[in-house]
Amino acid sequence: MSLKYRMAAIGLALLLVPGPVVAQSKQVASPGSFVPQSALAFGRPGETAKPVTEDTPLPTRAADMAPASTPALTGVSTGPGLVGPFRPQLGRVVTVALSASSWAGGNAQLLRSTDNGATTLPLTPGGVTVGVWSGQGVDQPWVETEKGATLWLYLPFAGITYRVS
Repeated sequence: MSLKYRMAAIGLALLLVPGPVVAQSKQVASPGSFVPQSALAFGRPGETAKPVTEDTPLPTRAADMAPASTPALTGVSTGPGLVGPFRPQLGRVVTVALSASSWAGGNAQLLRSTDNGATTLPLTPGGVTVGVWSGQGVDQPWVETEKGATLWLYLPFAGITYRVS
């Protein structure tokens, strides 16, 4: 066997024999003008994100990341008419509770507006009207998905205690 073929056979044998692989690494220096483009920011749904800094650290508790609470719309009706607005939290279920010593007739109804109450429309997902009450009760008829939409409650007579939350 010639030397050329012996060297090839030894090289092939070295490739087939398992063993430690030794690698060398060389650090590559960045050019002085290179600045990596990256940032980290956080914010509640519907709010502008705040960059993470020493003064505004990344929240680490679930309570810090929860959407800002919207106050419940509560009261007692003084006659037939609309009460509101209620500004729902995006993606959260809306709960309506109605009670009265006696129900004098008519329907209470939760209505939605995108122009702050100038126009109110019934809730009709899939063409079915929801959020209508012919007596006292508690229901969760709606989940709002559009920023800026408001909810209004029509009450048919005086003396209805209501809570929209």
